Amino acid sequence: MSYLVDTDVLIDVLSGDAETLALMDRLLESGLSVSTITYMEIYQGILAGTSQDDAETRLSALLDGMPIIPISTGAARRCAQVRLDLHKLRRNRTRVHEQVAICDS
Repeated sequence: MSYLVDTDVLIDVLSGDAETLALMDRLLESGLSVSTITYMEIYQGILAGTSQDDAETRLSALLDGMPIIPISTGAARRCAQVRLDLHKLRRNRTRVHEQVAICDS
């Protein structure tokens, strides 16, 4: 079984969170991938950061050999609607990530 890694997990890995690093090590054998949405969210964080070159180098190393899975236009449209609905409800950012994971299925 392969695992689709969410944005929050990659953030924790890039931050050096020991528990998340251990989890990734355990799951690595089964295979890991990220969606294009996750890649976009992480890259947006890189662009907003102060040490972009360093962050981009670390991200490239982390994703080396990890497939980036495209999503269908239908899934992208569904995600857009969910994000808009959540924005209208003024939900917090964590809730948006949970909904993106649902859209990506």
